[in-house]
Formats: sequence, C-alpha cells, structure tokens
Amino acid sequence: MNDFKIVQNARKISNFLFYDYLNLVFENFQELHGDRCFADDKSIIGGLAKLDNISVVVIGQQKGRTIKEKIKHNYGMPYPEGYRKALKLFQLAENFKLPIITFVDTPGAYPGINAEKRGQCMAIAKNLSSMSKLKTIIISLIIGEGCSGGALGISVCDKLLMLDQSYFATITPEGCASILLKTNNIIKLTNNMHITPNKLIKLKIIDKKINIKSLKKYEIKKLLQDTFKSYIRDLSKMTINKLLKKREQKLINFGML
Repeated sequence: MNDFKIVQNARKISNFLFYDYLNLVFENFQELHGDRCFADDKSIIGGLAKLDNISVVVIGQQKGRTIKEKIKHNYGMPYPEGYRKALKLFQLAENFKLPIITFVDTPGAYPGINAEKRGQCMAIAKNLSSMSKLKTIIISLIIGEGCSGGALGISVCDKLLMLDQSYFATITPEGCASILLKTNNIIKLTNNMHITPNKLIKLKIIDKKINIKSLKKYEIKKLLQDTFKSYIRDLSKMTINKLLKKREQKLINFGML
C-alpha cells in the first residue's frame, strides 16, 4: 500500500474517533472543562478515567462525523484554549502522579486570525516545553492524522505509538505540495515525506505500530489496554530523573539513524 493510501485511510469518516476509543478502552471517565482563561474548546477532550484498575488522565482530539459534530469540534483543529485545557490536565496528572494517555487526530491547530490573536503559537509552545519536563508518564497514540504543531501540542511523550492506518507529519501532503513543489503529484510527494508508521519506526520517531485492521471491538479493546498497561508498568520502574532524561534523549534523537 502506498503512503498516500494510508493518508486517505487515516481520514475516513468511518474510522474510530477519540470518543470511540475512550468508551471502548476506559471506564468511569470524568470530563474536565475549560482553560480558566477563555472557553472550553470541544476539539480537545480530557479528564480522569480508569484503565482497568489504573487511574489515568486521558486527553484526545475529537473530529466528529456528522456536519453538526464536525462544527462542534471544529473538525479536530484546536484553538489555543484547547491546548491550555490540555496543559491544565497535564499539570493535574503531575500533581497526583497519574499516567497520561493522549490520542492524536488532527489536521493541525486552527490557523484562523482569532486563534492567533488568542496566542495559538504561545499555547502550543508552552505545551511542548511543559510536556518535555512533566514528572509523570506520558504515552501518546496517533489514531488518524497527526499534523504539525497541532499534533505535537499533546504528543511530547515517553512512548509514541501509531495505528497502522495513520500518519504523523509536519504538514499535510497537500500543504507540502502547494508550498514547496507547486505540484499536484501528491502520491509521489507523500511517499517521499516519510510520514507513515513503518518509515517512522526506522527513523526512530515512533516506538510501535499497532495493527487493528480486521480486529473486532473486543480485540481492539484488549490490545490497547494491554499495550498501555505494559508501557505504564515498564515506565513506572524508572526514577523520575531517568524518565525525564530518556524523554529528552528521545526528542534529541528524532530522525537520527
């Protein structure tokens, strides 16, 4: 399968969205709202939940399926208040020593003028800086699109995972083509961008590809629960200093062969 086909599959409306995984994998979810500054951004959802018997903080980007849902969730493109809400949840997790699990699915942070006026770049930058030093376990899973700073704003982590039909990129293939190459040959360009799971594993950017194609719901539930619990168990054995050092080294090594 060529890379552009994977990109197309990552965008399918029929795919599981964050709410689907939230309801499937976790229990007793208690959503927390707002950024204590401006508003409650519905494109980023987060709160407290149980992963089997483990208390965690779960945060994810929600796109929506119907037109009404897409408008409500701004097509999965967060405003700065969404990233500030996520930061509030990150700090809560750190205070109570709770693991963080994030689900990434966005074409990018919202680029509108109102978002810029409210400090979009600053909000994302603050999250990147804060997550790199957060004194608790962070696991991120890319479930569809993982584009630009909009994705990075909730995915600086200890373990970065991807579903088999997902992609992780600095920009969409269409955006790259229009800016850099002035071409419509998206398929060839996408294959050269190295944004799909197998290529990103070789570049040491992601830690694991998770194959869920053809799996039933209960199989997906067990696979994700077992994966998250295994990483939490292994990472919990490290001291905080070692955890932070490995996270720092992971970021420094991005793309180094």
